[in-house]
Amino acid sequence: AVAAGAGLEVTTARVVPRIFDITDRDVAPPVVITQTIPRWAPRQNIERRKYSGSLEVIVDEDGRVTAAALSVPIYPSYDQLLLEAAKSWRYKPARKDNQPVKYRRAVAVVLTPTID
Repeated sequence: AVAAGAGLEVTTARVVPRIFDITDRDVAPPVVITQTIPRWAPRQNIERRKYSGSLEVIVDEDGRVTAAALSVPIYPSYDQLLLEAAKSWRYKPARKDNQPVKYRRAVAVVLTPTID
């Protein structure tokens, strides 16, 4: 708040853009341009089975990932690799009324061990 004299107070409110998601039926979701999932080569002593989890990414109006968080962790040594990789993912932005908008997108990940 800033004093404006004569007992008036002028305030400036920061407008925070809404983040849309799958529940917003009038919004076209973002389209993947690049979404490279890091390769996983576990140590020999790790059980050879599939591991799965998911993360949520916020895709901005330019199609960049501005935030990523694991909603279901996958495997401790892999989780940070995935979060780092998500920062480089690119999308065609979500659209509402033909305008680009921010969007929260869920990404499911299934890891199958590879052997070098």
